[in-house]
Amino acid sequence: ELTVDSLAGALKALLKDPAWLGNMAKGAHDVAKPDAAEDLADLVERTAYA
Repeated sequence: ELTVDSLAGALKALLKDPAWLGNMAKGAHDVAKPDAAEDLADLVERTAYA
């Protein structure tokens, strides 16, 4: 059963695991879109003036 306490415990354990943190960092880097905020702003402007 998932509870606040069980989830918190699982997250604390994962955050203490350097290998897991490294894998998550690499995964985040691999899917990152550096210009996402600018691209979104451009899309909003194009939509607003369409």
